[in-house]
Amino acid sequence: MDKSKILAKLLLESESKPSEILFQLGLFEDAMKMGLYKLTLNPAITNEKKKTIINKIFKDNLTDDTKKFIGFLIDDDQLKYFSKIVSRYTKLVKKQHKIEMVLITSARELSKENIDKLTEKLKNTFKIEPMITIVKDESVLGGMSIKVGDRVYDNTISRQIDALSSKLVN
Repeated sequence: MDKSKILAKLLLESESKPSEILFQLGLFEDAMKMGLYKLTLNPAITNEKKKTIINKIFKDNLTDDTKKFIGFLIDDDQLKYFSKIVSRYTKLVKKQHKIEMVLITSARELSKENIDKLTEKLKNTFKIEPMITIVKDESVLGGMSIKVGDRVYDNTISRQIDALSSKLVN
């Protein structure tokens, strides 16, 4: 079995909420891409020093479980596989908890009340736990587009205008 899969399963068994861990892993992965990775590869810096630096940088942003896991990856020289581990973990969490990425595109900001209603509607309709990303895009003119996994439900005014234009041209 691929070691990244084993490590992802190990992380899945922690006490922390999967959605919380996903968010924290995303923060750490972003930091790795912005230069932290080079520090973790530096052989002149001891593993203990690397863990101390990471703990200082992320002291308020990572749970103890996540810090311990990253520390384990450093000690076991597995941090170079971090992105692959995160990818595996994400797949496992999504499968186990029926989490689905949802992209909502709207011409205007959505109120918390509207977001809560949409979340409940998505949960009930698709029997999923939605992880929602909201994008404000004034070019849609009005309405919204909702992408759930590979499915797109486009009820934007711009799409309706395009559809009407196509009918008029044909």
